[in-house]
Amino acid sequence: MQEERVAGKNDVAETIRQGIVDGELKPGQSIGSIDATAQKYEASVGATRLAFQELVQQGYLVARGRAGHFVADTIPDDPVAALPRRLSTDRLESIEEKLDDALPLLQDIIKRLDRLERRQK
Repeated sequence: MQEERVAGKNDVAETIRQGIVDGELKPGQSIGSIDATAQKYEASVGATRLAFQELVQQGYLVARGRAGHFVADTIPDDPVAALPRRLSTDRLESIEEKLDDALPLLQDIIKRLDRLERRQK
Protein backbone atom coordinates (compact mmCIF):
# COMPACT_ATOMS: atom_id res chain seq x y z
CA MET A 1 0.00 0.00 0.00
CA GLN A 2 1.45 3.34 -1.06
CA GLU A 3 1.22 6.21 1.41
CA GLU A 4 -0.21 9.47 0.15
CA ARG A 5 2.26 12.34 0.45
CA VAL A 6 1.18 15.12 2.75
CA ALA A 7 2.59 18.59 2.15
CA GLY A 8 4.64 20.19 4.90
CA LYS A 9 5.19 23.83 5.83
CA ASN A 10 7.98 24.30 3.31
CA ASP A 11 5.90 22.79 0.48
CA VAL A 12 2.96 25.07 1.20
CA ALA A 13 5.15 28.17 1.62
CA GLU A 14 7.12 27.50 -1.56
CA THR A 15 3.99 26.84 -3.64
CA ILE A 16 2.36 30.08 -2.50
CA ARG A 17 5.62 32.04 -2.83
CA GLN A 18 6.10 30.74 -6.38
CA GLY A 19 2.50 31.63 -7.26
CA ILE A 20 3.13 35.18 -6.07
CA VAL A 21 6.46 35.53 -7.89
CA ASP A 22 5.00 34.06 -11.10
CA GLY A 23 2.06 36.48 -10.93
CA GLU A 24 -0.58 33.78 -10.51
CA LEU A 25 -1.48 35.37 -7.18
CA LYS A 26 -1.96 39.13 -7.52
CA PRO A 27 -1.18 41.92 -5.01
CA GLY A 28 -4.08 42.31 -2.59
CA GLN A 29 -5.57 38.93 -3.49
CA SER A 30 -6.90 36.83 -0.63
CA ILE A 31 -5.04 33.58 -0.11
CA GLY A 32 -8.02 31.97 1.57
CA SER A 33 -8.38 30.59 5.03
CA ILE A 34 -5.72 28.48 6.68
CA ASP A 35 -8.16 25.56 6.82
CA ALA A 36 -9.04 25.81 3.11
CA THR A 37 -5.39 26.17 2.11
CA ALA A 38 -4.42 23.19 4.25
CA GLN A 39 -7.08 21.12 2.56
CA LYS A 40 -6.06 22.34 -0.91
CA TYR A 41 -2.41 21.33 -0.40
CA GLU A 42 -3.18 18.24 1.70
CA ALA A 43 -1.23 19.72 4.60
CA SER A 44 -1.95 19.96 8.27
CA VAL A 45 -3.51 23.14 9.61
CA GLY A 46 -0.44 23.62 11.81
CA ALA A 47 1.97 23.35 8.87
CA THR A 48 -0.15 25.75 6.84
CA ARG A 49 -0.32 28.26 9.70
CA LEU A 50 3.50 28.14 9.95
CA ALA A 51 3.81 28.61 6.19
CA PHE A 52 1.56 31.69 6.35
CA GLN A 53 3.60 33.10 9.25
CA GLU A 54 6.83 32.57 7.31
CA LEU A 55 5.43 34.29 4.21
CA VAL A 56 4.27 37.25 6.33
CA GLN A 57 7.75 37.52 7.87
CA GLN A 58 9.32 37.41 4.41
CA GLY A 59 7.03 40.12 3.09
CA TYR A 60 5.03 38.05 0.59
CA LEU A 61 1.78 38.09 2.57
CA VAL A 62 0.07 40.51 4.92
CA ALA A 63 -2.22 39.40 7.73
CA ARG A 64 -5.39 41.44 8.15
CA GLY A 65 -6.84 40.05 11.35
CA ARG A 66 -10.07 38.16 10.88
CA ALA A 67 -10.15 39.13 7.19
CA GLY A 68 -7.31 36.69 6.57
CA HIS A 69 -4.07 36.71 4.63
CA PHE A 70 -3.50 38.62 1.41
CA VAL A 71 -0.70 38.93 -1.12
CA ALA A 72 1.43 41.94 -0.20
CA ASP A 73 1.12 45.01 -2.42
CA THR A 74 4.86 44.88 -3.05
CA ILE A 75 6.84 41.68 -2.82
CA PRO A 76 10.54 41.30 -2.06
CA ASP A 77 12.64 41.48 -5.22
CA ASP A 78 15.83 40.70 -3.32
CA PRO A 79 16.18 37.10 -2.07
CA VAL A 80 18.03 38.41 0.99
CA ALA A 81 15.00 40.55 1.83
CA ALA A 82 12.94 37.37 1.91
CA LEU A 83 15.00 35.90 4.75
CA PRO A 84 13.31 35.74 8.12
CA ARG A 85 13.65 39.10 9.82
CA ARG A 86 13.92 37.60 13.28
CA LEU A 87 17.58 36.55 13.21
CA SER A 88 18.98 37.89 16.43
CA THR A 89 22.34 39.59 16.72
CA ASP A 90 23.58 36.72 18.90
CA ARG A 91 22.55 34.18 16.28
CA LEU A 92 24.25 36.18 13.51
CA GLU A 93 27.44 36.47 15.59
CA SER A 94 27.37 32.71 16.21
CA ILE A 95 27.06 32.05 12.49
CA GLU A 96 29.88 34.49 11.75
CA GLU A 97 32.15 32.77 14.29
CA LYS A 98 31.48 29.37 12.73
CA LEU A 99 32.26 30.73 9.28
CA ASP A 100 35.47 32.30 10.58
CA ASP A 101 36.45 28.93 12.10
CA ALA A 102 35.70 27.10 8.85
CA LEU A 103 37.60 29.48 6.56
CA PRO A 104 41.16 28.24 7.35
CA LEU A 105 40.03 24.65 6.90
CA LEU A 106 38.46 25.45 3.53
CA GLN A 107 41.58 27.32 2.43
CA ASP A 108 43.71 24.31 3.41
CA ILE A 109 41.46 21.97 1.43
CA ILE A 110 41.74 24.21 -1.64
CA LYS A 111 45.55 24.23 -1.36
CA ARG A 112 45.65 20.43 -1.07
CA LEU A 113 43.34 20.02 -4.06
CA ASP A 114 45.52 22.39 -6.10
CA ARG A 115 48.65 20.37 -5.19
CA LEU A 116 46.91 17.12 -6.05
CA GLU A 117 45.74 18.52 -9.38
CA ARG A 118 49.30 19.67 -10.24
CA ARG A 119 50.69 16.21 -9.42
CA GLN A 120 48.20 14.56 -11.74
CA LYS A 121 49.25 16.69 -14.74
